[in-house]
Amino acid sequence: MNLTFKVPVEHHPKTLSQLLRRAWLDATEEQLAKAFADGNVRINERLSKNPDKVPSPDEEVTAAVGAGEEPFGLPEAAELARGEGWVVVEKPVGMPGTLDRDDPMNSVLFLADTLGLDRDTFTPVWEMPAEGGGPWLFGDDPQNADELLEAWASGELMITWVVLTPTPGRAQGRIEAAHGIPIDYSATQIREGIAELQLTPMPQQAEFEDAPDPVELVLDALAKAQIPVLGDAQRGGYMIDGGLRLRVTALYQAGSDLAHSWNPDEDWWPTDPVVELPEEEEEEIPRKKSKRRKEEIEELLVSAKTIEVLTRHGHPWVLADRQTGSRGHLAPGSVVQLVGTDGATGPTALVEGTGKLAARVWSSDREAAEYFADEVDMRVDEAFTRRADLLGQTQKTDLFRLIHSEADGLPGLQLDRVGPLLRATLVGATAFGFRERVYQNILDFDPEMMILEVEHLRDIRTEEMPEARVVAKGASYVRPGERVVGVEDGLKYWCEPWEGIDVGFFADQRENRRRLRQMAEEGQKWLNLFCHTGAFTVALCSEGCEVVSNDLSQRYLTWLEENLDLNGLPQSLNRSVADDARAYLKRSDETFDGIIVDPPTAAAGSEGFWSVKKDYEDLLVDCFELLADNGVMLVCRNEKRASDPLEKLVRRAAKRAGRKVTSVEDAPPAPDYPTMEGFPEGDSFEGLWVRV
Repeated sequence: MNLTFKVPVEHHPKTLSQLLRRAWLDATEEQLAKAFADGNVRINERLSKNPDKVPSPDEEVTAAVGAGEEPFGLPEAAELARGEGWVVVEKPVGMPGTLDRDDPMNSVLFLADTLGLDRDTFTPVWEMPAEGGGPWLFGDDPQNADELLEAWASGELMITWVVLTPTPGRAQGRIEAAHGIPIDYSATQIREGIAELQLTPMPQQAEFEDAPDPVELVLDALAKAQIPVLGDAQRGGYMIDGGLRLRVTALYQAGSDLAHSWNPDEDWWPTDPVVELPEEEEEEIPRKKSKRRKEEIEELLVSAKTIEVLTRHGHPWVLADRQTGSRGHLAPGSVVQLVGTDGATGPTALVEGTGKLAARVWSSDREAAEYFADEVDMRVDEAFTRRADLLGQTQKTDLFRLIHSEADGLPGLQLDRVGPLLRATLVGATAFGFRERVYQNILDFDPEMMILEVEHLRDIRTEEMPEARVVAKGASYVRPGERVVGVEDGLKYWCEPWEGIDVGFFADQRENRRRLRQMAEEGQKWLNLFCHTGAFTVALCSEGCEVVSNDLSQRYLTWLEENLDLNGLPQSLNRSVADDARAYLKRSDETFDGIIVDPPTAAAGSEGFWSVKKDYEDLLVDCFELLADNGVMLVCRNEKRASDPLEKLVRRAAKRAGRKVTSVEDAPPAPDYPTMEGFPEGDSFEGLWVRV
């Protein structure tokens, strides 16, 4: 075989022999020495017989070698999952991944022995290079292995891969593999010139006679796109320590027990730099948590009643009244000390402006205001730490909230991860006082992260839709107007980060979609009312359910269908209905195993103006009439000053429809959208799982 790889940047550069050893793991010392002696090793096409030579970074090494002869021994491969006719094992780097039944010492046969399976029938669905590791799928017999490979080729079995490569020109996109098979990729992390890419090949969109090998397909396609995988010894990858950086991250087969995902190990990222970064002009970047600087704080006069409400009830908003002092001279985001008309001292706050909402509370601890920048740093750290589980699994889910305004101590700022970038939404002018410090915290940690910012400070019913500005281009620069792909639990969704107050995806419903996928059964029929861009529909279709998706917006329904295509899900599982939900319910005679009801607070429709306050109970009556016995309904509401508790409203509607409610469970927002007790203005979302 012919080896071709690049020399990486390393703190302790390696010799040519050491690099060749990494690329040719099963070679004996005699084979390595012979390769040099026979003149089979070259650097940039120049012959090199010196195994102790230290090549320079980015030089290309080629070597013509034979099969390795070093015995591997008993594999230390752990079983990850097992089901009917299949098993997944964690393949160790260095173990040869080719099956040879004629060789009794073959490592794959030894692997069957360690798993207690028949070595005469145990068959890998694909072969793995010795330098590769990670989850590896096997069939109990050759027929099962062939059926699994054919299932992948037809789109029934989805395999998601994760790789490390040099940073591509775009953070997400599509490359073409052999046979015209498209592979969608999206960067989940970028560090120092290296990108972690999540890949989903879609062989079902191409034509071929024999199902191709998935590993060869992915490696060849990336090399052809000039972003070879790190550790790829045959296609020009950087020859780093620790093996090939390609591994399966998720397997999902509709209608079977094969549905698992795995995260890379801690040693997934190289400890050395790998690639040379271009030299840049040195800039003075503000140092995070440098010398503490004490802020000068002005006073803002408020009524004694305001001080009482803030100190006794802990409400984070300062509402202006006739006794509130002048604020016109204070810039939005300025830190002030609240002082009552009776001389009582209240908490410190950040000025919102000259409107009804005068300020937002910062802290009852004056030092947190005096050393304002340090306090911002600490609150950003705390918010990110609370979401450490999400930040550690972005290859599986990269749609979530990192900062949730008042609930994370940074009032007026919402910060979301949207696929390859971060999107900040300013919902209060108070955020002007600390937003740049927040962004600097992020860039200190990840200078290659792209950050967008949208101001949502005006009523979008009377003002133009807000547009994003670029705070930091980062390495994954997305051009204005371009969509990005976000991932939730392995399912992909198109998002539009540039305009509007949302991106076409509501991540606060993550836990409810997870619950939905657990309870959904193949063949069930569901109704998704006010379906928006279809996140619930995609989740249901991924479990083999049939869905009627209703929304007044044809644009959203088209977006939904694009999301189904993005995940390789058949359009036949979904029927889109562009209509007012009230009109659809009145004319429908269908029965549904489940209904999703997540309406807007208010909207215009063909049946007249809609509002949750006025129309929701009647709508729920119609929903209950279409719900099958033992059916389940997810009922959501966004209303800041609801007159009745949601459960009371639901039970009243069920009674009017002649249905008996057998269970009611909370369906709250995801934990990265924390709520504050006694602050209904902060989060109006509430949800219930209702069974009849």
